[in-house]
Amino acid sequence: MDRVRYVIVGLARSGTTATHAAIYGHPHICAMADELRVSPFFTSGVATFTVSGENQYERRIASDRIFDAITIYPPRAPDPEGKVLIAYNGTPDVPKAAEDVRANGLKVAIPNAEDARNLVDALQQYYPSVKIIHVRRSDWVAQFASLHRATKTGVWHTRDHASPATADESKMTLPLKPFEAYVDMAVEVERHLLSLRGSHAVHEVSYEAHVNGGDPRWVHPVFEFLGVDAMDPSWMRLTKTAPPLEDYVANVAELRALLAERAPDRG
Repeated sequence: MDRVRYVIVGLARSGTTATHAAIYGHPHICAMADELRVSPFFTSGVATFTVSGENQYERRIASDRIFDAITIYPPRAPDPEGKVLIAYNGTPDVPKAAEDVRANGLKVAIPNAEDARNLVDALQQYYPSVKIIHVRRSDWVAQFASLHRATKTGVWHTRDHASPATADESKMTLPLKPFEAYVDMAVEVERHLLSLRGSHAVHEVSYEAHVNGGDPRWVHPVFEFLGVDAMDPSWMRLTKTAPPLEDYVANVAELRALLAERAPDRG
């Protein structure tokens, strides 16, 4: 059986990490648990490691092998120091063997329009058979607030059984000019990512309806898309870090009005 290669894409704070964690614990899926930067892997490929620069033919024939090299690992327990930089290939109740891997992949959370363009260009030129899982969050106000809060506190996700971070005692007022720039950037990123529908098999995941919907079966269609058996993600150990938006942002209404002005389909 041929393995399916996949890439999870989406704006930062759109649910890419939760989607990634729900997928890579599957007994027939292997993945790089850490997030991959667009550059240099997707911008340079094998030329990252060579002296003479980029050779298009060499890059084309080497791309799949490099992709597999960073996403497929032999079964092993987590790092004993707790620094899990690669996927734990199995769980105590769902063991995983290397020969059973039927899909392998990685995730990229897009921070800017340039990265989105470079990623899409590379996928279309060198990875035409890769399946794309596009994670989208409808509420860009909440997405921007989550990014702002995570940057400020340094708390991006909680793992294992740690308690999620609590809201600040006082609400914060998010700056309008940076939010305007963020919306313009997000529109451009989405434009690039949506163009993949013309070149790749794409499965869309909604943050609100799926990732944050409360039903673990939301991931079943993703598994079917990747050609593996559907099952509940019993291995998930991520929890929300942010309280409801109105609990920690003072100017929600103002931000929503601005979003409606700059991106009417999102407002």
